[in-house]
Amino acid sequence: MNPVPLVRDNRAPLAKSRVCAFNDFPQELLLLVFGEATVETPQRAAWCIDRFEEEEAIRTLVTITHVCKHWRNIALDTASLWTRISGNHRGRKAAFLERSRSLPLSFFVREPATRADGVVSVLKAYASRLQRLDLAIYSTSISMPQVLNVLAPMLECLTICDYAYVHRPEGGHDPVILNQEVSFLRALALQPVSSWVPRNHFTRMTHLSLSFTDITVFNQSRAILEILSRTPLLRFLQIGNLASSLPTSSQYSSEPVALVHLQSLSFVDSLVIPAFSLLKHVDLGEKTMVRLQGMRVLEYIDDPLLSLPTLSPLKQATRLELAASGVQLHMVAEGATSGVWIGAVVNNDRVTDGWDQWLVRLPTTSLALENITSFMLYYDNLETSLHDVFPHLLQCMSRLVELQIKIISYDEYFPEDKFALTTRLCDTLSEESDMGSPVGSAVCPHLEFLDLQMDVIGLPERHAEAIADMLRARSELGCPVRRLTVQEACLELETLVEDYEFRNGGRKMWRFEPRANWFVDGEEDYWELSDEEKPAYDLPFVVK
Repeated sequence: MNPVPLVRDNRAPLAKSRVCAFNDFPQELLLLVFGEATVETPQRAAWCIDRFEEEEAIRTLVTITHVCKHWRNIALDTASLWTRISGNHRGRKAAFLERSRSLPLSFFVREPATRADGVVSVLKAYASRLQRLDLAIYSTSISMPQVLNVLAPMLECLTICDYAYVHRPEGGHDPVILNQEVSFLRALALQPVSSWVPRNHFTRMTHLSLSFTDITVFNQSRAILEILSRTPLLRFLQIGNLASSLPTSSQYSSEPVALVHLQSLSFVDSLVIPAFSLLKHVDLGEKTMVRLQGMRVLEYIDDPLLSLPTLSPLKQATRLELAASGVQLHMVAEGATSGVWIGAVVNNDRVTDGWDQWLVRLPTTSLALENITSFMLYYDNLETSLHDVFPHLLQCMSRLVELQIKIISYDEYFPEDKFALTTRLCDTLSEESDMGSPVGSAVCPHLEFLDLQMDVIGLPERHAEAIADMLRARSELGCPVRRLTVQEACLELETLVEDYEFRNGGRKMWRFEPRANWFVDGEEDYWELSDEEKPAYDLPFVVK
């Protein structure tokens, strides 16, 4: 005889009660749950360009209709759930088209074997309802301009992943897409761009993303400028894998393209010289964040083409971040509503002096160092570091108020080298200014807040003495530091400033981190940026 269970099995009634409980939810709440379950991005309305997991959302929606009759009826009666349609499944496509009724459609096709005539016939049949179209084509038999020769008057967003078509269109001219009707188009993404860009005038477009391929049969920078000249209201521009520069000025002398509405311009995984060349031919507004992230330099640092372009955001910058070590550079200059971010590495084995020569020329560029009020600086004792450059930069910062410095020595067993880095800073700040400041005043005469992170244990006596001597020298020159932060308590230093802080084991350590203004509202309204495209510092050489 089987023993009588001490605890009854209530799983079946519990499962039934759960279904009943969900069925008691208001229909509006269930629809919110369904909506959350069938989208994949935080932006809810946006999708990743070339997102292969989109079918998961469709499978989830189909699963919802099989849970129970109540859920199925609600889902089938909600047309908005069925407007995102895959062109790869004929049966589902027909069902979704019927259930979406007459609402605008979001259509995507990702099919290596799809024939051009099949894609075109589907698009023509439903073009009048298209609000969003995502195409990823791999077949060499398909011409993307041919596919896009349809009339879609309501189309608002178009993303194209054309991995196979690498020949220039017939006649060598860029095509006009969508039968010239692009009055509603606000967002366009092309990747990879290998042979063409559309020749339309995009009078209402606000979002543009262009990612190039190594196999390109035309000048990338010229193609970008041509499409920009026909996009007057552009607010967000993303450029990836840019590798070809404009012809020399003697061959290319068009007027700069005015981008007065542009809020965000990003170059990712590109070469620095082509990016600089392009920037020299655009006229940016006063509220543009310019980001060059994951950039590469193949030339010598003293190449004239590497000169920093004249940009409005550089003139307005009041805050500067600077870190360089070996062949790597991090520079961020930003103001209240604009900024320039450069993260780059030199990929040239013949370059032995890193970024020194480039940084020394900063005072001669459009970066207005005299307007900088906050400066974050990292330097170390590697041969190609900022330790020989930063004194020259500080001499130009006549309005500097706040200075944060991280000093690192890679010679663990040579305390003299650590001390030399500290004295280099203290000697600079103790000097009388010979430029940009009143005669007899100190370098950075308005400096009030000084934060030092030094690569030493505690605060050795010699380091403390060097800092104390600097504080006294500045007071004698009438330019005292009012607040000092170091890593260890020191009674002598505390008596020389009005406000003294010490970290005592790592508290209040600052680090380089992107500020909120680099995450521009609206940038991901139509597609989610990939991890490589999102603002993120890459500073492996900066010790945390």
